[in-house]
Amino acid sequence: MENSTVNAKGLLYLGEYSEEYDQLIFASQSYGTFYTIYAKIKTSAIGKGERKIDEIKLKIQNYKGILDLGLEKAEYNDATGQIDLFVKALGNTKEEITCENLSNLDIKNGADIVFLRHLQFLPKENNDGIYEIEGYYRDGDHQPRRPNYNKGDEKESAAPGVRCMMSELKILI
Repeated sequence: MENSTVNAKGLLYLGEYSEEYDQLIFASQSYGTFYTIYAKIKTSAIGKGERKIDEIKLKIQNYKGILDLGLEKAEYNDATGQIDLFVKALGNTKEEITCENLSNLDIKNGADIVFLRHLQFLPKENNDGIYEIEGYYRDGDHQPRRPNYNKGDEKESAAPGVRCMMSELKILI
């Protein structure tokens, strides 16, 4: 029997004029809302097949669902080599944000770049009629805390898993 597992990896163009394109870098569903994050990425040449990322401007787009999600912050994590995306219900849905801490981000053609979503929960279980369904179960008055799926800890995140919190893209220069 053939293994039907898909190792989905997209392409991210980071060559000359890449800042002119809104490129899809992340897609997921949280709070029952399907959303995507797009980036315009400005780069400069540092060698043959190598570029430096000078600036990343990001914006979020909500598609289906009753709750808008916002992109609060984006930051390159030098320790992990990933770009952390901080998403929050009822957060910043309109403003384009700039990724922080890019000074050490040089890239090569064919390398991978990872975007990791961190979901910031609402302050409490019930927020003026909006229930925190990502952080708590709800069954009448019984409202136990859900495991923190964002941590990626296998003990905590047994089914349904870490919920589309990462995108891995192959760089094309």
